[in-house]
Amino acid sequence: NSYYGIAFPNQSAGSGTVASSTLDAYEEGTWTPSFSTTSNAPNITSSGIYVKIGRMVTVNGNITINSLNGTPQGAGTGILGFPFATNSSADGGIAAINFGLIRLFANDNPNIRGYLGANATYSTLSTQATNQNHIKMPASNLIAGAIMYFTVTYQTA
Repeated sequence: NSYYGIAFPNQSAGSGTVASSTLDAYEEGTWTPSFSTTSNAPNITSSGIYVKIGRMVTVNGNITINSLNGTPQGAGTGILGFPFATNSSADGGIAAINFGLIRLFANDNPNIRGYLGANATYSTLSTQATNQNHIKMPASNLIAGAIMYFTVTYQTA
């Protein structure tokens, strides 16, 4: 037999279709998140861990801004370096970031949101506090002493 993994034969899909009933991938590791800016990127300390089971990845990360190199520049800030690209399909490739702690950002602290788009290893952060279109978080919101802890679960390709 050329298949490896844990097989779950005779699984019912309910009203759907079973694409696979073999768990053939498990991985744990570390990754290093960073912020995207167009210039004057802050000096940060960051770390992250992930667990990948099949095509599902759960990522935990934290970023602390130690100091600035001038005012960070950029129309939109995001988190870079996720360990796997998200799925490219619209139904499985977009994932929301859950923030456990956000502290000391310059503006709109409690309303920072984030998501990973389809086929991406980076996130977009926004600060919109209403039901209107989101507003990308400007890099100038990054200030010394800011801390961000987050988790996201997403499907890979």
